[in-house]
Amino acid sequence: MDPVSVSIHFHQKWNAIFTKLFKDKSTPLFGEVEDYFWRIEYQARGAPHVHCILWIKNAPVLGRNSIEEVKKYISSICTCSMPNADTSPTLHNLVQQFQVHKCTKDCTKSYKRQGVFYKKCRFRFPRPARTEVEINDVIDCLAFSKNKQPRKRLYHLPRNKSEQYVNDYNPALLLANQANVDVQYIGHLGSRLPYYITDYIAKHERSEQDAMWQDVFTSTKSLGSNAMSLLKSIKSRQVGANEAADRLLGHKLHSKSRQLRFADLAPQDNVKRILKPANEIKTILKNDPNSYDIFQPHLVLDIYPDRPDEMESCSLYDLLGWFEKEKSTGKERMQLRTLGFYLRRRKERPYIITHQTLNPNQSDDKKELYYYYLLKLFKPWRTEADLCLPGMTYYETYSADRQFSGNEKLS
Repeated sequence: MDPVSVSIHFHQKWNAIFTKLFKDKSTPLFGEVEDYFWRIEYQARGAPHVHCILWIKNAPVLGRNSIEEVKKYISSICTCSMPNADTSPTLHNLVQQFQVHKCTKDCTKSYKRQGVFYKKCRFRFPRPARTEVEINDVIDCLAFSKNKQPRKRLYHLPRNKSEQYVNDYNPALLLANQANVDVQYIGHLGSRLPYYITDYIAKHERSEQDAMWQDVFTSTKSLGSNAMSLLKSIKSRQVGANEAADRLLGHKLHSKSRQLRFADLAPQDNVKRILKPANEIKTILKNDPNSYDIFQPHLVLDIYPDRPDEMESCSLYDLLGWFEKEKSTGKERMQLRTLGFYLRRRKERPYIITHQTLNPNQSDDKKELYYYYLLKLFKPWRTEADLCLPGMTYYETYSADRQFSGNEKLS
């Protein structure tokens, strides 16, 4: 098919599903969406599909709500039943065509136990028959095997023996999508959730580089050939016709509900700064050839230390998350002390603050830098001398005083 037509149709369908089903103001499909992230991926550089994760307002969570509340919510959002062919022929045909799993060599893995070889589907089909929603032990579900797969599913849906190969789906979503869907409930707030998002939903696209690295490691090509392949891969990535059409048409390939802001926490002599416009620098140097005032105001080095007196107890983390700097006319509140700006508070939700991550266990220098970043981000300060107590290291200062306004660990 024409990849341009495929691209346009796919994005129109996805936008309709997202806005009319997921984000509908009166009857959202899974409940009111507080946050979301979605990304389009291409199956082996071919057909596009969407990975989407939704944070639902007041959705029941294991450990916070009762098991019965969790079961009721799961039953309301997904099923694995085979619809009746007489009363629901369209839905029956869609489930038969798209939701019934057929094991192939790609999903069937062999393993050895007590000297005997067995075959097992990595998607855990056939799934056990149950008469009602069954919640498994959360600890067992969080335990991972050597291949990083969970040892158990968090829950099992009610199904009979004839439905053991039917994948979980939502009827309204399947009818709208007219293609395979996989609906899963994430019922805990454990550390595996961010791992899932970063490792699975944001995984890299396959390309010819995969084969190139395989050649490098197996030494099937000469050093010169590998060098040329490496140079070529740095400049470009092979994409399929559908992805090429999406990019040329300017379609969104991912979206999220929160904006990110990077906190450059490096020491002053290592911070990356943006120069002022060339004409402005020329004027500054003409008036004062020795001036160092050639950089744009830096959020960490300039704006935060110059914050108004009423924000004395505000941490850098809170300022970066909730405030924007704006040019001042002299009439606004929250005026900076000396710079010609004021701070405007965001109305709805803060930025997600990102930063360079460090492993404090690698070396003593990394450990000191880690706690320097931690103090700089969460402890109110005006100058960097305020971060460290006299005669102490950054780690000792952190240990002596943990009364910060935000989190106490850099994730």
